[in-house]
Amino acid sequence: MKPTKKNFSILRTQESGAVLLEFTLILPVVLMIIFAGIEYTRSLRGLQFTTTISRESASIAFRECSADLPAKISGCLDLVRDRMEDFASEVEPGTEVILSLYENSSGTVSKLAESKRVDSNYTSRFSEDSESFTGASEILTSHKRLVVAETFVPISRLVKEILKFDFGLSEALYDATIL
Repeated sequence: MKPTKKNFSILRTQESGAVLLEFTLILPVVLMIIFAGIEYTRSLRGLQFTTTISRESASIAFRECSADLPAKISGCLDLVRDRMEDFASEVEPGTEVILSLYENSSGTVSKLAESKRVDSNYTSRFSEDSESFTGASEILTSHKRLVVAETFVPISRLVKEILKFDFGLSEALYDATIL
C-alpha cells in the first residue's frame, strides 16, 4: 500500500493525541517539583536569615549592653531587640528576637536581664543551668558576661499546609547565638 496524504493525517492526529495525554500526565509532576524546589530554596534562605539576625543581635547587644550597670541592661537590651526586630520584619514579617544577658562568676551562670515582646509567641530555650550552655565552655571560662540572642522566624503558610503532619518542625525557624 502506497502512503497517501489521508494516511499521514490520521497518523499525525493519533500522535498529537498521545502527546497531549503525556503532557497532561507529566505537567502536575513537573510543577510539583518546581514548586518544591522554590519552597526548599525559600527555607534555606529563611535559615540563613535566622542565623544572620541571631548573630547580629548578639553582637550588637554584647557591644552595647554588656558593659552597662545591671539597672540599665534591660533597657539597653530592649532597644537592641526593637531595632533588630524592625529590621528583620522588613524582610520576614513576624520575626521575633529574644535577648538575654547572663553573668558568669566562678562557673555559676545567672541571668541579669531578658528582653522579649510582651505579646511574644515564643519562650527562651535557655536557662541559668549549665546544661543550656553545653558546648560553650570556652565562652564560659573566658567571659564575665554572656549574651544569648534567639531568633524565631515564622514558617510560611504554604509549608504549614503542605506539611500538616508533624515531622518535627516547629512553628518557626530557630537559631541561637551565644557571645
